[in-house]
Amino acid sequence: MTIATIKSVAARFLANKKPEVMVLKGAWGVGKTYAWHKLVCDNKDKIELPYYCYVSLFGISSLAELRLAIFAKTRSVKLIGQRLDAKTINKEWKSLSSERIKSLTSIFSKFKDVPYIKHLTIGLDTIAPHLIGNVIICLDDFERLNKNNISADELLGFISSLKEEKGCKIVLIFNEYKLGNHKEAYQEYREKIIDLEMEFAPTAEEAVELAFPANMHCRDIAKQCSLSLDIKNIRVLRKIVSMIEMVYAEIINLHQNVKQQAVSTIVLLAYVYY
Repeated sequence: MTIATIKSVAARFLANKKPEVMVLKGAWGVGKTYAWHKLVCDNKDKIELPYYCYVSLFGISSLAELRLAIFAKTRSVKLIGQRLDAKTINKEWKSLSSERIKSLTSIFSKFKDVPYIKHLTIGLDTIAPHLIGNVIICLDDFERLNKNNISADELLGFISSLKEEKGCKIVLIFNEYKLGNHKEAYQEYREKIIDLEMEFAPTAEEAVELAFPANMHCRDIAKQCSLSLDIKNIRVLRKIVSMIEMVYAEIINLHQNVKQQAVSTIVLLAYVYY
């Protein structure tokens, strides 16, 4: 599927409140996560739900830990793309809606008249599930989920409950060819849970346009060299950007032919090495 089509479908997905589950699949290194983050930033002013969060499933050891991760990483849509410094965190707290505060108050009120219990601290793992709602949740690295900690069936059931009971929109990102033991469960529940499924497989031209910033030094030279090698891997292309930026200060005042040679050499070496 072309990036243009994916952008269009993703924009419509983000711009409505209907609870849905969308899958973005593709090989490792093609830029699924990078593209998704960019799509969210580009469309943040059109997002209808008030909250967003991104969580990698890599290393998550239980559903309780996943719920806590979602709770901890949920932020106001207005703050997407901003660096988390003290000022931003202060805004984050101020942006909490009255609905979430009321939810938290309601949970504690259930315990206030219970003898002994009212003097105890209620763990976040108890509270977190009640505070997750009306959130766009991106769950990345499904193929890296440790089946000994969380089975694919449990995760997909959890995703279904987020959609049906919590009014959430969920994006699941993974490499379909590396699902391993998770593939059977995914195929079994795919029709029931998944609303949209897209394969991220950009052409070399699309990959370069996505990975190379418009203000990149020697962009035209790097683009020509990358296209001649048919490089589609976003990670490799981002490495090329970093390396060119690193050496540019040393070649900025040199002859154009020297710049051409330096950039073409960087692209070739990155392609071979990575």
